[in-house]
Amino acid sequence: MEEKAEVQQQLEQLKKEIHLLSVSLKQLSEQKESKYKEKDNLNQELNNYIKTAKELRDKKKEIDTKIRELKGKRQVFNKGLSEMWGKFREIKANVVPKDKSKGSPSLIQKQIEKIEFTIQTEALSFEREKKMMHQLKDLKAQLNEMKLEDAKFKELRDFKEDVKEKKVEADDIHIEIQKLATESTDIFKKLTEKSELIAKAKETREKINVDLQGLKAQISEIDDRLEKFLQQWGALTSLPVFTEQEMIPAVQKKAEQAMEKLKAKGKLTKEDILAMQGQNMKRK
Repeated sequence: MEEKAEVQQQLEQLKKEIHLLSVSLKQLSEQKESKYKEKDNLNQELNNYIKTAKELRDKKKEIDTKIRELKGKRQVFNKGLSEMWGKFREIKANVVPKDKSKGSPSLIQKQIEKIEFTIQTEALSFEREKKMMHQLKDLKAQLNEMKLEDAKFKELRDFKEDVKEKKVEADDIHIEIQKLATESTDIFKKLTEKSELIAKAKETREKINVDLQGLKAQISEIDDRLEKFLQQWGALTSLPVFTEQEMIPAVQKKAEQAMEKLKAKGKLTKEDILAMQGQNMKRK
């Protein structure tokens, strides 16, 4: 009887230890599951950050490439403009300011026509005709000179317009470069923010991994202790100090419940496994 009482006392103590370990194991398992969910959510978030960062990098690369191309084009325009301004100054230097006292080409043309009409229709003396012919020659030379100057002025005006058009195109390119540069800077800021979020997420994930390792170590330690208690329980319940009726409520009933749970594809606890092992050992 004393041996039976002692075994019962040991079983009660084991039952308490097993219950406490089972509760701790359940809590740790829940914590581990929660950490895995947190890690999964973090991984999804991290993947989204990385995907967005890649899209931003690709976009920035595309913009920067376009900026380089536009800068090259602007350089060609600026070089061309520099050459055009040089040529413009040369043309301008060769243009003589108009002498308004000489009148306009249309006025001189009328004078020429008047003299030619006089020569053709009037009977002039030799000296007068000679004088008018000389005057006609001077006027024609003056008219030709004016036409040449007008042609130079026209060339100067046309060339100036070409320079202005090229300048407008160069300015448009510069404005486009500034616009793209601003966009590139904005993307860089967003990319920096995403990089910081990625670094922070990776740091958090590393902490979660450390926590998981700690939880796994604790679970493994409790599993080892629980296994030892199960072995002790099995050894004690196999002692010939209990009748079959005495063991039914302590082992068989729990074992039957565990079997029902197993048939229903439920998750067995350590206590369930304990009862099934004790029942099997009893049958032997």
